[in-house]
Amino acid sequence: MCQPRPDRCGALKIWRWFLIGLIGIALATGWLSRVGFAEGMGRIRGVIQREGTGFAEQRIMLIRFGPNQEVQRFPGQTDAEGRFLFENLETGLAFTYFVGIRYKEQLHRSEPVRLQGEEPVEVVLEVGEPSTQEALGGDKQSELRIMNHLVVIVGRHTHLEVREVVRIVNPSTTPYVEGQSHSGVAGLAFHLPLPQGHYNMGQVQGLAAKAVRVDASGLSYVAPLAPGEHQVVYTYHLPWHDDLATILVERTLSTSMLCAGRR
Repeated sequence: MCQPRPDRCGALKIWRWFLIGLIGIALATGWLSRVGFAEGMGRIRGVIQREGTGFAEQRIMLIRFGPNQEVQRFPGQTDAEGRFLFENLETGLAFTYFVGIRYKEQLHRSEPVRLQGEEPVEVVLEVGEPSTQEALGGDKQSELRIMNHLVVIVGRHTHLEVREVVRIVNPSTTPYVEGQSHSGVAGLAFHLPLPQGHYNMGQVQGLAAKAVRVDASGLSYVAPLAPGEHQVVYTYHLPWHDDLATILVERTLSTSMLCAGRR
């Protein structure tokens, strides 16, 4: 009962609202910090070197490949010791970063970088003198990369229905062409092997239909592949062998697997 001590009751009410306010501020601060992290708290730092020495005061570029084939470029510059820092970058597997510099008409790029959290990723990029062949031929193409490969197999009454989803990245700033041929087809960008006995191949999504070739060995793309990320989706059937439930398999393949079916 507060009637005998109205002054004490009022003080308790003031302290109670004061504590509620402190709790609210703490919760709001924690929520804002989590939102800020989701927006991007990753960092990439490193050094550009020439013959082992920091390449000072040079213009550089951070290239980001994101979902839906989005490409963004962020300019930067090295300091007096050749070091650089990019901050407030989006994190997660959906974003791939490259640090690049153009020196004497030669484009140099780092290995792909993926940011998982606030811990900065270190990049050391060596800039050397281009060879005579490179100087004549221009920029050397970067190899295509498979970021992940998803295979879904569903058992039907008379066959197996297989769907494959392949994320392919061209890290270069120019369209990619392999320059070799597969089964007599020139201008090959890549070849994805398919299992023997496949049939009833559906429409291939994510690629220009007129440049897609399908034969017994696999799927070929015979046009330059634009820079950035490409999600290729295709479905086909396989003969039924045993009882099979739905299977979901995810694996990451090395670049060499892109042309593993070419012999």
